[in-house]
Amino acid sequence: MMMNQFIDRTKELEFLENIHKENGPQMIIIYGRRRIGKTRLITEFCKNKPSIYLMAVETSIRDNVKYFQSVMAEFLNNDSFSKLNIESFEELFQEFFKWHTKDQIVIVIDEFPYLFHNHPETLSQFQRSWDLNLSKKNITLIISGSSIGMMEQKVLSPKAPLYGRRTGQWNLTHLPLTSLIEFFPNYSFKDILMTYGVLDTIPAYLLKFNPKNSFWTNLENKIMKKGGFLFEEGRILLKQELREISNYVFILESITLGKVRLKKIADYTKLDKGALSRYLYNLERLGIINYELPVGRPKRKKIGIYKLSDNYMHFYFRFIYPNIVAIETENFKIDSIKEQYEQYMGYIFESVIIETLINGGRFSKVGRWWHKAEEIDIFALDERKNELLLGEVKWTNRNVGYDVFEDLKRKSNLIKGFKNYKKRYLLVSRTGFRKNLLEDTENEIEFWDMNKVFEMGLR
Repeated sequence: MMMNQFIDRTKELEFLENIHKENGPQMIIIYGRRRIGKTRLITEFCKNKPSIYLMAVETSIRDNVKYFQSVMAEFLNNDSFSKLNIESFEELFQEFFKWHTKDQIVIVIDEFPYLFHNHPETLSQFQRSWDLNLSKKNITLIISGSSIGMMEQKVLSPKAPLYGRRTGQWNLTHLPLTSLIEFFPNYSFKDILMTYGVLDTIPAYLLKFNPKNSFWTNLENKIMKKGGFLFEEGRILLKQELREISNYVFILESITLGKVRLKKIADYTKLDKGALSRYLYNLERLGIINYELPVGRPKRKKIGIYKLSDNYMHFYFRFIYPNIVAIETENFKIDSIKEQYEQYMGYIFESVIIETLINGGRFSKVGRWWHKAEEIDIFALDERKNELLLGEVKWTNRNVGYDVFEDLKRKSNLIKGFKNYKKRYLLVSRTGFRKNLLEDTENEIEFWDMNKVFEMGLR
């Protein structure tokens, strides 16, 4: 296992180092979803620097002050500091800098929302402490939190007491897809993509899969079994951000079942459209879902669809949540989802191709196109060359033939507004292509098999 591995956070470390090297006090805000690797990034940055790492806990202000005081006393190597009668964070930092007067220091407060969730006055205390004391010290203060909603509303918002004090902020997101190759060096590219369909690129999740075990063995032991690390993670994530999660769970389940438009979600959940819109807004604001519009069509709100933002949450509500009873009673069989998982991977494979084309930098717009019941998996716009790249992506066990291409050409004729654009075609297949299609010379078709996807994804 690779428990100590630190992969692919070069840009984030560079960001922290550059701010740390600037003259004067620094306040950096780091936030991002649970398990995304914030603590690991920060501890890596703090290596070989005078630093204090403080983890807030969801308890009283007094208990947190006393805990912070004990950590500071250990850093100062002076037990007398721990015996001081200190009642507030303002007093704590004031006293600390009477004892520590020399080196530049990094002070980290992790899970910062725990300090003010039940004690909102704490934010004003930190504002006063920064304004009157810390802003005059040689300090890099890093404030971190996993509750995206709380961090954005209470720390980063213009109405927040600390607004205007920060010198930098970073929303830590997923690792690139290519990082999975380092986590699973012995996996085939197919198995890597299947793993991506479950875990996305969330570091803490990836580390739970044993790279020596097969994908299906890992899935069964680490997720689809009561007590598995990721068995309850979906509900835990929702409870961290939201109250009364039952309706949110129902909405997310409906989206994973293909009810992706507002009317379809309303029909499935039986929720009033006004209330449903508020629920969807909250999920979108927290980064749990995205609202996607078709590329190449006028941006009208009613033609968009909802989708889950990361693969783990998608997998959770598609496969774990509906099977909770069977899993808890040990009546679940992994074979029951294998066929469904092949269908599920079709959407994941499309997303990989879209991401690959976006990262290539050639196209100004990349996404999916749809109109009524017609869909095109890939719509990529090259405005410099006046070209459209239109594609179909297939995660199937059979080679792609002319029927797929002819259907793509038919749908391409439904696209409006690009008369002067040349159409080119992209066919992507997990298994390959039929010989007569590969020998086509009349149409400009680009063929990507798994080897080509792997090659393009590593550029």
